[in-house]
Amino acid sequence: MVLPAMALLLGFIGVATQYGVAMVRAQDAASASARVAITDSNGMAREAALTIVGDGASVDIVRDGEWIRVTVEDTGPWDLVVRASAVTRAQD
Repeated sequence: MVLPAMALLLGFIGVATQYGVAMVRAQDAASASARVAITDSNGMAREAALTIVGDGASVDIVRDGEWIRVTVEDTGPWDLVVRASAVTRAQD
């Protein structure tokens, strides 16, 4: 009875760890993309995000006046959605 419970616990810890890594990667991608978007085009910013998070991700860049918002969405383990965003001020 103990072995199945231990296997289930280890499986849960593994999935939780993979999901956490995917969240950190998505946040890093959103932050890097926002920094690139300050001085470069949306295409360059999108490329920066995809370099970090991978080609299967969705990157949305919105320029709203003096603000730039980047949202990165990807799938983690078991197709769980991972979403991260970053906001920065555009250059004058």
